[in-house]
Amino acid sequence: RVPPRYPSWDQVRWFRATYPHYIGLLQASAGGVFTSVRQKTKMSEMGYIKGTPDFALFVVTTTRPGLFMEMKKTRGGKVSAAQHEIADALEAQGYEVHRSVKGFREFRQIVEKYLTE
Repeated sequence: RVPPRYPSWDQVRWFRATYPHYIGLLQASAGGVFTSVRQKTKMSEMGYIKGTPDFALFVVTTTRPGLFMEMKKTRGGKVSAAQHEIADALEAQGYEVHRSVKGFREFRQIVEKYLTE
């Protein structure tokens, strides 16, 4: 049996190869990772908040201080109330937020557009 493939692998690998000077500035959240109750408690105590977008790009452009993206399956996938709440708060601070990015191709287009502004 083939283990499940995490969707962020392709995005992270592409980003690191394409933008090596920004390595460390694209970060993925721990959301969606199966953990024990003890580990979830520890993550919460360390500041992890449910609804945090899957990706954060900490690159300042002429128009925005950073980019956040919530990945969803190419078919289906719903943005939760907690995800909307966090996205609203990020947008209020001037960040660019994409709430429902469907797959690698859309991820790449958003990043390329953001970095060329």
